[in-house]
Amino acid sequence: FYRLRISDDNFVNLVINKGDQLNIAADAPNLYSTYQIEGSTDAHLLYEFNDYIRKFNMQTDSLRIVAGTVYGKPNADSLNNLINSVYNQLLSERQSYARDFVQKNATSIASLAAIQSLDPEQDLKSYLKLKKELTVIYPNSEYVKNFNVQVEKMSKLAIGSEAPQIILNDPNGVTVPLASLRGKIVLIDFWASWCKPCRIENPNVVRLYNRYKDKGFEIYGVSLDKNKSNWVSAIQQDGLEWLQVSDLQFWNSSVVKLYDIKSIPQTYLIDEYGIIIAKGLRGQALEAKLAETLGGSQ
Repeated sequence: FYRLRISDDNFVNLVINKGDQLNIAADAPNLYSTYQIEGSTDAHLLYEFNDYIRKFNMQTDSLRIVAGTVYGKPNADSLNNLINSVYNQLLSERQSYARDFVQKNATSIASLAAIQSLDPEQDLKSYLKLKKELTVIYPNSEYVKNFNVQVEKMSKLAIGSEAPQIILNDPNGVTVPLASLRGKIVLIDFWASWCKPCRIENPNVVRLYNRYKDKGFEIYGVSLDKNKSNWVSAIQQDGLEWLQVSDLQFWNSSVVKLYDIKSIPQTYLIDEYGIIIAKGLRGQALEAKLAETLGGSQ
């Protein structure tokens, strides 16, 4: 990957392989919107994708302008609904385009740009295919190596994968492995006493635990606390009767990297075999999933 730059905000990204002889035509004051390229298959593929995204951005910018003009009008709600519908359709089309692009061009490093438009949760197969193909062709590329690390991390935490093992101590110093809960539906709940959104969500989790604990449901609370006293006090104050573990290492906890935790609360729902069946569930979404999985009304 290279960047042809005239100024900080006037540039285009290029793919250049050894031996390529590129011909680039563009209006110099506005490279991105006007450039065309010949002489390299990979470079032209990247151009095609960039051109699609450029047109997509123009369409969405136009929608935002239109949305700004309907404010305060009598039929504003219906117009906004129409605008949102068109916007969602454009997003869906962009996803489909990026997915098809990667499938058709999995041997091109240009697909590394396209795949960033895809949701790893919904398109993990595309990520895995691109990883396989590019590793063969570009085994020494730092771009490909970094992408492979990203995909491996996604794969470990994808729905359908086995949840990574956690072995931490409870407040009494007793080691409680996550695997000890096999045979139950388990909510892995990453939280901390200092996390306000976590504490706000706790009453909802308590209510759902009481509803489903006799139906094969368990919670494995993993705290990112650093002060044991604060951790234990929060457990008592919020009435958290389920299993609680922590290494009291704050953001340096081993689970942060293991589960790629960027913020809390974060949850993973695993089945009786330790397989991830959902993640990121809170509030009504958690209640609906538990009702679906364990039965009973929401």
